[in-house]
Amino acid sequence: MNVLWWVSGVALSVGLGALWFGYGRGGEAVFLGVAGPVAVAGASWTMTTRIWSRDHVALLPWMLRAFAAKTVFFVGYVVVMLRGFDARPMPFVVSLTVTFLATHLAEAYCLRRLMAPVLGTGVRRPGL
Repeated sequence: MNVLWWVSGVALSVGLGALWFGYGRGGEAVFLGVAGPVAVAGASWTMTTRIWSRDHVALLPWMLRAFAAKTVFFVGYVVVMLRGFDARPMPFVVSLTVTFLATHLAEAYCLRRLMAPVLGTGVRRPGL
């Protein structure tokens, strides 16, 4: 189990805890703010590992397309949650921001570990 799944599990636990302990609409907003980034990071990491195992070269073009899709998704997600679901803005934005940063930092760490055998240590040897 890698770091991303731990971060996602903790984030979902916090979101469900806020929902369960009934902080009213604030708890719902926290849960909605956590659910989006966790779902996107999980789907993104699953696809990253599948593509990496098949073809290392295909990963970069896929990641560029995924970046564009994530951008469009998150803009739409925020609009729908704030306007359509009428989530309270402050708890939603804070939980979304914290979860987004935590899951993407964990995903970057896992990506570095995934690519480590191919990239090497990064230390240049004399004469090479």
